[in-house]
Amino acid sequence: MTLATLLLAAAQGAPVPTVKLATGVPLSNGETSHFIRTVTTNRLGGFAAVVMLSNFEEVVWGSFDTGAPTILLRESDLVPPGPGPGLREVALGADALTYSMNGATAAHPTCTSGFIERDGTLLQCVQASSIPPPGGQFVTIRQIQVPDFGGGFYEYDYYDAQSYFRRIIIREGASAPALHVGDSIGGSTGTVEHIDYVRLSPRGMGYGCTVTLDIGGGERALINGQVVQNQGVDVQRGMLIDPSGPPNGPTWFRLQTVASAASGDWWVVGADSPTAPSRRTLVGSGEVLIKQGDIVDGYRVTEVLLDFATTEDGGMVARVKIDDPSTQIGISYAIWYRHHLYLLPRDVVDFDGDGNPDPQWTLHPYSGNLTDEYDLDEDRILRAVANLDGPSFNRVLLELPLPKGESICPGEPNSNGTPSSVVAYGRQLVHSTDLRLAAEGLPPGVIGMWVNSRDAGFTPNPAGSEGNLCLGGAIGRHTGQIGAADLVGQLGLSVNLSALPQPSGLVAAQPGETWNFQLWHRDTTGQGVATSNFSPAIALLAR
Repeated sequence: MTLATLLLAAAQGAPVPTVKLATGVPLSNGETSHFIRTVTTNRLGGFAAVVMLSNFEEVVWGSFDTGAPTILLRESDLVPPGPGPGLREVALGADALTYSMNGATAAHPTCTSGFIERDGTLLQCVQASSIPPPGGQFVTIRQIQVPDFGGGFYEYDYYDAQSYFRRIIIREGASAPALHVGDSIGGSTGTVEHIDYVRLSPRGMGYGCTVTLDIGGGERALINGQVVQNQGVDVQRGMLIDPSGPPNGPTWFRLQTVASAASGDWWVVGADSPTAPSRRTLVGSGEVLIKQGDIVDGYRVTEVLLDFATTEDGGMVARVKIDDPSTQIGISYAIWYRHHLYLLPRDVVDFDGDGNPDPQWTLHPYSGNLTDEYDLDEDRILRAVANLDGPSFNRVLLELPLPKGESICPGEPNSNGTPSSVVAYGRQLVHSTDLRLAAEGLPPGVIGMWVNSRDAGFTPNPAGSEGNLCLGGAIGRHTGQIGAADLVGQLGLSVNLSALPQPSGLVAAQPGETWNFQLWHRDTTGQGVATSNFSPAIALLAR
């Protein structure tokens, strides 16, 4: 993407990746960051990153909401300086931080294998004898996930009394494991012989994994103790990846990452070839989303990775390995989302946070551009740990709002010959002011005005228009932002959910309300006669 295109996109609504934290720069308290390890988010617009300082102490840096980030936890709050147990995992709730350490501290000397705390309160003390069955040996706390106000799931690795490597899933406060070797599985026969590829659901709402059963053989995809079904068939090794496809279509050779959301959506990544175990397919709720060999935005997907991030309401991003099919060199990584790629190698970023791209700073080419540490929140804001090239090499925490929004009715073709489209970027929190809409595919230069309403409707060809009005009830007009589409056919709108224009004046959206937006613009008919047209309408839920 050229700098000129980036500037146009930023001006009209499509955001540029922004650096939230770089290495070698002072934090809010003046201490200098040295290395950024991981990042997690919550539903309130907050995030938490594990950062190593220049003195090699690790801290958790972030915020519980959209406010200014600060240090939320110091490693020195838990252990004295020097070698010893360190921070393992963090999970960010609405008002509390949950974290784990792999080893005992002065505060918890009996937790010889590690512990999990929430804001100083001990939740789990892990010892060899605490891993069922007795006599096992703890290895590590792998994952923790919590809802906004406590509770959640944890994943442990351990060796049992027979020295077999095992995994166990624990629900906070429960008297028995959520999933353990020997458990019976709903919807299938046999008991669990092995647990693999555990993926805790966002906000601690559940878990997904693959299991091997002792009876009936093979692997199953499991979500919250139930075997996943695709069109009435257990998702298992050897079944057709797409049951609606040809009977001799590709089958699952091995199931790997499994995840779910509170919305009912589910995802499975697995190998589809016995001879090429890294050749994988990603399926979402029964639909094949992406697989090795696909061409996306001009790049060839060479591998679908096993790490992906989901949200409670069904959002999902996946990391893929790509190359340029014209050269077949330059293998690197990108984030796949809704059939497009983001955070591509050599993408320009906004390094100084002023809202404009800085062409001297770009994502590193080849395989060093993206790490496997990234997360997606309910506002479809992606945060990722990445590496930049520029005046110096820099490891950074990036933030990028991704396009979103549910279209409530289609648009009619405009004088370009095709309908326009509308996407939203930013937060739908009622107190936020960074929500933007962008109409795309407009005839360049056409004048347009955005309109809104709480109610959806349908009025075909109002006042002789070529399009359809998709709003109903009281309709507000954003007369203060009437503008013209740019050279690539985009026209944006900055939305303040606390001051939406209505016929009665400015009103504030309330949490739980749905607001609909549509662009009304000038156009010409096929005969060159002046007329008007409408974009599709988009519905957004205020939070």
